[in-house]
Amino acid sequence: MPELQAVKTEFIAQMADLRHGLTSLSRFHVSPPIAERLASRIDTAEASIKRVLAKRITLVKMQDDVATLRIKLADLREQSDWILQDFSAETTRKINSLIKNARNGELAVNQSIDSLFSGFFRASLGHNNLTRGIEAVMDLAPSRSTPQIAVRSDLPRRKLEEKFNNVTWDLAQLPASAGRQELARIIVAMREIVLGPEGLFSYQKTLRELQMNLEAGRSTRITLVTEISQLAAELVARAQAQVAVSSDLLSSATQRLIWVLAAALMIALGVVMLANTLIVEPQINQ
Repeated sequence: MPELQAVKTEFIAQMADLRHGLTSLSRFHVSPPIAERLASRIDTAEASIKRVLAKRITLVKMQDDVATLRIKLADLREQSDWILQDFSAETTRKINSLIKNARNGELAVNQSIDSLFSGFFRASLGHNNLTRGIEAVMDLAPSRSTPQIAVRSDLPRRKLEEKFNNVTWDLAQLPASAGRQELARIIVAMREIVLGPEGLFSYQKTLRELQMNLEAGRSTRITLVTEISQLAAELVARAQAQVAVSSDLLSSATQRLIWVLAAALMIALGVVMLANTLIVEPQINQ
């Protein structure tokens, strides 16, 4: 973000220098029609590149927000891992205790190994499914590196909705406990981060639309920059011709001034071209 802000500040300064050069050349009446056309196209280019930079700044901020949400999601996943590990350890302890009691003949008359183990089996199955389901959610959730310009499809979202529904069902298979209540809170929070109105999928949709908007104006900017380059070259050529024709009438100081201004104009325009080629265009494709 600071880098893009610095680029924007530098770009505005260079455009000011460029306009100063054009104003200075106009004092020598160097092809006013071309200078006016160039000034008009430069205004258009400046407005266009400012919009692109502003959108790029927005895009980077949103990507950072996505990264922050992914960190929160990973933290919730880690919390769920600890709870599920505790549940697994507790289930194992209870099973071992049951087996020990069975061996010692300490089961009640109306109890059987099958009936006692059925509850542990459902809980263990729910535990395993929960672990796999939460991992699947992490794998399917959009990230900062997820390609944004892609086929518009609701399939990934539908898959995640299905995964969350399955996770909720598996959670119900666990015995009632404080751990299950905490897991329920975690799963609700994860669902909000992924599928909520300000969640990862919402960000992904906005990012995709923003990038497509940037890409849509790329050919127009390339055409505009080409036109500006041609007008600038023609204006400088006219300035050089005027200096050559008027060399006998102009003082050496004035001749040098025209050459300096013409060179400054080309340098400033070169910066605009460089900004469009090295800053704007590559950023769109990221």
